Amino acid sequence: MRTVPAAIALALVLVACGDGESAGPGTGGIFERSGAAPALPLEVAPDLVIRDARFGLLQPDAAGDEHFLPATELPAVDGTAFGWVLEVETGRDRLAWRETLRLPEAPADWGDAAADPDVEIAADGRSVTARGVAPVTGGTVSRFYWALASGDPAGEYVLEVVVEDRPVARFRFRVPAPVRERPVLVRHAPAGPAQSNTRTVAWK
Repeated sequence: MRTVPAAIALALVLVACGDGESAGPGTGGIFERSGAAPALPLEVAPDLVIRDARFGLLQPDAAGDEHFLPATELPAVDGTAFGWVLEVETGRDRLAWRETLRLPEAPADWGDAAADPDVEIAADGRSVTARGVAPVTGGTVSRFYWALASGDPAGEYVLEVVVEDRPVARFRFRVPAPVRERPVLVRHAPAGPAQSNTRTVAWK
């Protein structure tokens, strides 16, 4: 498991939020929250209502912008960034959050998260809890910190979100196979006047 560079997370463009359609991998439609999750909308405080909660991945477009796509299954590819978006009704400009991510088994390593003072890794190495404060932007709060990395296991993952000490979402999603390195296209100089060679390799 690795973390998403802050610049990428801040550059995301929210799409398909609130329309009930999914353009990402998986079964389609809004992510089906577990029955253990609270029903939404949820009044957390007199001045704070959670209207909706979505889980999904970040997908870059041709211009380099990162788009949020709801998904129930993530491609088992190194670097796939994922997280959540909450639609909120509030006059507050910031909200305190806490999230717990549980894997089917311990990953090869937790990457930079192991040195993050706001992240606590469980003794068995299978789950991690992070906490912080996020700005409210355009009626939403989002968090995209995690990305799949080579060595992450296949299976069912669970991501639980708490806002201002109230559980607001519990997402289940799948990674269909052990995560592999992202292939990189390498172009070689032409071998002759009418010859060229293009092949796909993976960084070691």
